[in-house]
Amino acid sequence: PCSFLRIRTSTPLVMNQEYIIRSTFRGNLQTNMRGFYRSWYVDRTGKRWMATTQFQPGHARQAFPCYDEPGFKATFDITMNREADFSP
Repeated sequence: PCSFLRIRTSTPLVMNQEYIIRSTFRGNLQTNMRGFYRSWYVDRTGKRWMATTQFQPGHARQAFPCYDEPGFKATFDITMNREADFSP
């Protein structure tokens, strides 16, 4: 599905000018192996949980708001946190 973000500015944007957009987003760890999701593996001590990513085109947006289509070549910095009492 297509997702859109509309940003209203107080003045028109200037072509070839670099802009910084800052936002806060809260989401849930997925279980469907897309975006940012939880998975598990087994080692000699038993089942171990981990958080991992699958950011193929169209999947990064399931982790955080972004333009993740191949035609958009955007760079970004992201910080992900978890609640102190989080457990799998």
